[in-house]
Amino acid sequence: MGQGDIARCYRTMSAEERRTFDRWLKLNAAGGLIIAAGLVAMAVVGSNSAGPREATLANNGSASELVASEKRHKPSGVSARQEVALPEGVR
Repeated sequence: MGQGDIARCYRTMSAEERRTFDRWLKLNAAGGLIIAAGLVAMAVVGSNSAGPREATLANNGSASELVASEKRHKPSGVSARQEVALPEGVR
């Protein structure tokens, strides 16, 4: 269906069919606008979500060294065994 066919088909529609088609077209345009706005909003939120650590990692040439040093300083998820000092005479 070429461009001229669509225009000719629209011209041959009755007034009620034109209103129905126009209403359908406007609803589709509004739905597309809502989806596009949602995508833009998600892109903006996603671009601002990187914190200072992520920005440092992205800009740092030696990112692997930074991550390795953080792993050394932060304990892993496994709890380390801690000794409890008991008062003398208590076992």
